[in-house]
Amino acid sequence: MKAIHCIMGAVMLYALTACQKEALKTWSGTNDIYFENSVVPDISKKLKDSLNVLFIFAPPGTTDSVLKITVKAMGAPVDHDRAFSVSTSQSTAVAGKHYDALPDSFVLRANRIVDTIRVRLRRTPDMLTDTVSLILQLKPNDYFTTNMTRVSVGNNTYISSTIFRIRMTDVLSKPNFWFAAVFGDFSRKKFLLVCQLTGYDPYKLANEVPIADTYYLGKVTQRYLDEQAKAGNVVLDDNGSVMTMGTAITGG
Repeated sequence: MKAIHCIMGAVMLYALTACQKEALKTWSGTNDIYFENSVVPDISKKLKDSLNVLFIFAPPGTTDSVLKITVKAMGAPVDHDRAFSVSTSQSTAVAGKHYDALPDSFVLRANRIVDTIRVRLRRTPDMLTDTVSLILQLKPNDYFTTNMTRVSVGNNTYISSTIFRIRMTDVLSKPNFWFAAVFGDFSRKKFLLVCQLTGYDPYKLANEVPIADTYYLGKVTQRYLDEQAKAGNVVLDDNGSVMTMGTAITGG
């Protein structure tokens, strides 16, 4: 019985010693820094290395937008701040015009492995006809490496973990669900007027609108156009012609 106690004691001592040794292990890999979106799925359960900013769908009067982009570092947190830098040299977007110039460096705060950078985007007139890209690239420094440049998303497809592309535009193309019989000829001005008068979500109108909704939208807008015309304020379309809805609404 005494021998059994001794053996059990030895086993417990070994296990305790092993646990203590295990606890002493520290991170021995590289301190890679990367964009968290490349490894953590977004709300749509997708990994991504880019983002489209469509100002046409922003609330009326929107002149800018602030993005919060999460960066993450491998390894354990440390007890001091660590600087990291982001390059924008490959961008077509212009600092001071399309976005606020970024600082020379950002800070991953002490005792953290995740932090956020904020980028203010500006809505500019040239976006009405063009798309500009702001390309953020994490750069290595004394604190961080960028060896993990990409991650697999399956089927031999990869996304970047150190480059994040932001595409900005105010272009509005004719939606697939723009029924000419209801809405008439497409124009940006008419599209925005429909949304303004009815409070309809512009993103929904541009992507997938129920047939029943289209007639309501068309009737409300044509009623407004008729009232304005009677008051001597004829509403003109982008091309200078009198704005009108489709024949299914006007009866023409």
